[in-house]
Amino acid sequence: MIRSNLTFFLFLVLCFWVSLASTHASANVVLFDVDKRKKELQEARFKTIKEWCMASNYKKLPDEIPEPVKGLKTTDGYGSDRSLSNVAWFLMIHSGRALAGETKSEAIIRETLLKWTDANALHETQEIHDAYYALKRALLPMIVSYTIVQDGFSKEQQKKIERWFDPLVRRVDKIFDGDVDHNNHRYLGDSVLTLWGDLIGDQALYHKGKERFEIALKQMEADGALPLETRRGTRAVWYIRQSIANLSLIAEVYRNNGENLYALEREKRSLRLMTNYFVSAVNNPLILLPHTSENYIPGPDDYFLQQDLAVLKRRGERRHYMAFAELYHNRFDPADLSNVRLKHLMEKTGFQERPLIDDFVGGNATCFWGQP
Repeated sequence: MIRSNLTFFLFLVLCFWVSLASTHASANVVLFDVDKRKKELQEARFKTIKEWCMASNYKKLPDEIPEPVKGLKTTDGYGSDRSLSNVAWFLMIHSGRALAGETKSEAIIRETLLKWTDANALHETQEIHDAYYALKRALLPMIVSYTIVQDGFSKEQQKKIERWFDPLVRRVDKIFDGDVDHNNHRYLGDSVLTLWGDLIGDQALYHKGKERFEIALKQMEADGALPLETRRGTRAVWYIRQSIANLSLIAEVYRNNGENLYALEREKRSLRLMTNYFVSAVNNPLILLPHTSENYIPGPDDYFLQQDLAVLKRRGERRHYMAFAELYHNRFDPADLSNVRLKHLMEKTGFQERPLIDDFVGGNATCFWGQP
């Protein structure tokens, strides 16, 4: 009887560890396998990709560690607090360089994260949706940068940094009882929760990613439209694009744990259908009219008959909203219709001007996923 009970106990322990390993195999494998990518980037065939990691084609690179920001605040009118744009760009540039093997950049990231941790930065952020939106957006490159240099910290330093990060991440799970609890704000928030949950092994946070992915497919219309985004007037394609970026990021974290959300379908609704709709809307904005005429919070321009296609161009500090395409191209068959159409769109609008760097995918997408 005792032997039987002991065998059963050992079986339960084994199941626990197998389950834990399958969900969170390594701290260095969250958005991508850091160690594997570092090795790839040293291979001769990755020479050009490595150069893009270094962002050596940019004339001015940030080198002075940004001062910690105590908190984010609400803004007047459309838009969100931009106080973190400098530190986000700073970390995105240096995380790519660190991944390519530059030890100076690794040290700079570690110093930055420790400095912001010691200052208890961002913990005075106002509890309001636009301030939280800015916080979510900045947390993505911050967390990704941390995963890249994590092994360079002592165990005590890791604990200290994670104690700083953790309540910030959990704060963005806030429910505001409005549309921001269901639209692109929520996709962004749940991408942060998924990343962090996977990193620290918190299953409740991690599973919010798949839950949100499923909800997004349920919200989608039969043609691939996302009603909460397409009603945004001239900015409709902006917010469809952001939704695709964050859902792709969630899918990538799950892919690293053996679950393929890229292929998930619900009543023929899928990420591929959403992407096809996005490309069609860019090429022919008239298909958006049944939705955009609602003109709900359209941004700085309320002329809903014309889409703001600046989403296809580089923005401040040479960020690129379409950076998610770097990931998308590597996760779908080259012959897949959505992939073919997205690639054609990118080639028409400057996809060759790499690297593609953006907050919404956590940094230098060309460095993370680009292939020779």
